[in-house]
Amino acid sequence: MSGLLDQAGLTAGSGLSNGAGLYKWGNFNPFDPTDLDPYLLFDTAAGSMIGTLENPTLDLDPSNQETLDVITATRAGIATYTDSSGLIKAAPANTVRVDYVDSVPMILVEPSATNLLPDSNTFLKGSPVVRLGRTFEAPDGTNTAEGYGSIPATSGVEVSSQTASISPNTQYVSSVWVKGEAGKTASFFAKRNGGTFVQSNVVNVTLTGEWQRVTGMVMTTLSDNTGIIVKLSSSTLATQADEVYLWGAQVETGSLSTSVIPTSGSTVTRAADNLVISGSAFTDFFSTTEGTFYAEFVRAVGSDGVQQRYVLGSQSNSARFCYIQSSTNTVGSYDGENFMGAGDYVAAQLSRYAISYLNSSAIDATSASLNGASEVTNYHNGNLLSVPTQLNIGRSASNSYYLNGHIKRVIYWPYHSDSL
Repeated sequence: MSGLLDQAGLTAGSGLSNGAGLYKWGNFNPFDPTDLDPYLLFDTAAGSMIGTLENPTLDLDPSNQETLDVITATRAGIATYTDSSGLIKAAPANTVRVDYVDSVPMILVEPSATNLLPDSNTFLKGSPVVRLGRTFEAPDGTNTAEGYGSIPATSGVEVSSQTASISPNTQYVSSVWVKGEAGKTASFFAKRNGGTFVQSNVVNVTLTGEWQRVTGMVMTTLSDNTGIIVKLSSSTLATQADEVYLWGAQVETGSLSTSVIPTSGSTVTRAADNLVISGSAFTDFFSTTEGTFYAEFVRAVGSDGVQQRYVLGSQSNSARFCYIQSSTNTVGSYDGENFMGAGDYVAAQLSRYAISYLNSSAIDATSASLNGASEVTNYHNGNLLSVPTQLNIGRSASNSYYLNGHIKRVIYWPYHSDSL
């Protein structure tokens, strides 16, 4: 089965039944979340679903802050996010971060990370580059960006970050913010500072006239490396910018740059986001008889060496509603005995996943679909119903395997999809 609607969503002539699900062109078709077309979900004026879809007992919608009040957020210290106006802001400790990605609000869930650069906004120039000052408006709205001009069209002249103290034989990823004349090009890379030479890939960025974050500078240090620096390199490209503004350099372990971690004088560690629905907030929405979860989520990268990445878990590894097997990028669920993969995750694209399950020994007691593809089915030993006492959002039972990405929507109905 494919989606109920074509990829344009509701078409002219479509309608809504009164309690009987969706119908199209006069023919009734009960709604089945495992049949979801990638563009099926839409919001009414009230900000929720329609028809039979009016009956979820949980609807986490980051565009409606009140729906997130059931989440208990634990995170020591502040962490950054992008607000609706595009500015980087600091979220207080123990709060859910709603991060705007291309103007779309999403829940941001990340593991702990450390910016190893002692001062993220201090740079060193090479000759003949001219430093224009450190009073330019930055992505966070403060006047802390640095400007550099007279960058020659000669390969090798550089502007460098401070040095990050690092460990040998370890993978690191670097990032930095840049702004410059639209259509011009700026080239960046990271390299060792001390020991045998090694550097990341070079990232050539076409400037837009607005602030852009340069990411993807990944390298693995060698046995005698002691430091890493981030470089703006001049080049012989005809479009090379001769004036740029820099801010927010960052070096951290792994292959994925996380949210901005400002530093000023010493390294800073951002604590992990631990988001949980527990106690009465959990039992008020969760059924131990049957249920259906629907989730929309995205990660910037696919397989990154981590065994799993969780979207929706519980306090037990024997009840996983939605997670990514990062070794294969398969999205699925696990009831302690049966893993059911619904399809492969595509990095940097919004994924839509639905899973329905009930207390039955039937061969198709569990069904799931990814991005509206035909559903897959499997047995269910009952663990998805009897085991959970809480819903972990974006992490595993052991406070690990963080999604390290964004969740756009989570909806739960206390019914199997056959009953919707």
